[in-house]
Amino acid sequence: MDELLMRGMPHSAEAEQAVLGSMLIDGDCVKDVMDQLQAEDFYLRQNREIFETIAHMFVYSQPVDGVTVAGEMEKNGLYTDATRPYLLQLMEVTPTSANVGEYVKIVRDKALLRGIGQAAADIGLAVVHGLIVGALLLFPELIQLGEHLIRLLLSLPHDAPRLGLALGAGVLLGFLHLLAEGTGLAGILLPLLPQAVRLVLGLLQPLALLLQLGQHVL
Repeated sequence: MDELLMRGMPHSAEAEQAVLGSMLIDGDCVKDVMDQLQAEDFYLRQNREIFETIAHMFVYSQPVDGVTVAGEMEKNGLYTDATRPYLLQLMEVTPTSANVGEYVKIVRDKALLRGIGQAAADIGLAVVHGLIVGALLLFPELIQLGEHLIRLLLSLPHDAPRLGLALGAGVLLGFLHLLAEGTGLAGILLPLLPQAVRLVLGLLQPLALLLQLGQHVL
């Protein structure tokens, strides 16, 4: 599921494989790689698991190669039928560890880009969540405002529908203005006030006419 969600995220499968292959064929570079990368920097879960296994083995001074890593992954319940062939593939596509520093840089840069993208998505969700919560908190006030407008329209003389419309529009637009200022969205919402005027008038006019008709009937 993680790979499906992150399919479009920045990554380099080739660089990740080259880093792991270098660690498998040259134990001397393991420490240098561990000093610069973490398991979370790897895009594919399989690569993360291999890196974590190698790091664990290195900490406990265990020899690192394709056979020992496969055995350690099997012991930790991470081994599948594809594990050993994949480890062999990693070593085959990386004939030398001479360029491991370049591979590490690519993996680290791609991880940084993914982190930035995730942070931006989190901020966007937080903004949306905040707006939704704010709207829910203001909902009772909106209900009270609507009830006040209806009572106001009912109390007006029959020959004053325009006054009722003006008062209703003024109250609603004043509320929108305060909402814009209070949420920091003034630059977005305030330019929309002219359209809001037409919308409010369009909504209140038939309501006022219906209320006026109802009073005549009564």
